[in-house]
Amino acid sequence: MRILSRIHIGNHRVGIPYPVVAIFMVVVGVGLLSYGMSQQTSPPQVRMAQQTAAETMPKAPDKQPSENKPTTTPSTQPADRINLKPSRPVHLRIPAIDVDSSVTKIGKNPDGTIKVPEGADYDKPAWYKHSPRPGQVGPTMIEGHVDSAEGGASVFFRLAQLTPGDKIYVKRADGKVIIYQTGRVREYKKNNFPSEAVYGHTEQPTLRLVTCGGQFLQDIQEYESNTVVFATISNVRDSS
Repeated sequence: MRILSRIHIGNHRVGIPYPVVAIFMVVVGVGLLSYGMSQQTSPPQVRMAQQTAAETMPKAPDKQPSENKPTTTPSTQPADRINLKPSRPVHLRIPAIDVDSSVTKIGKNPDGTIKVPEGADYDKPAWYKHSPRPGQVGPTMIEGHVDSAEGGASVFFRLAQLTPGDKIYVKRADGKVIIYQTGRVREYKKNNFPSEAVYGHTEQPTLRLVTCGGQFLQDIQEYESNTVVFATISNVRDSS
């Protein structure tokens, strides 16, 4: 799986104007080889009809008391005005899909493509270090693998199962925990990826979680789509 700094459509390369960082995830081998038609495991798919209904209804409170009982000091600053000093993300927790992992960081390859988690970090979510830090204005971008031929399901295998209202906790190196709330969960074909909508500037701290999705195309050894989670900041607290 690679994240490209440009979109490839057919044999044409389309540049994205500043300030948009156009990032596009493609499976090119880095461990995401074919299982074979009888063995390929596809990630859970976004159910658009159910999602649309869910967006119009309030989410029920979290059933786990530990999620509701505050153990830290919440921010008194309105969420839409939060803009913290820089500090990189070190841990990601998403209770709804059982994600609880340290976060690695990735940059770019010499050819301008964005690196992906490899080796011992393969199953960890990765923060793209040229995107805003959590709690800073703009979209913080964290990507992760959906699966691998050797290990099966990876860290973002269930990403498409998130629903509006689900909480996402990102801990920073300075100890602050940024709490995001899931908004939209979308699946986009890679040949029609809305780069500006996903990676364009936002006026408040936001989060984008990205992985591969859709069907695995055996002939080109790639997933046909990307799953994208759009989340907005809801609170900041100091870790206990």
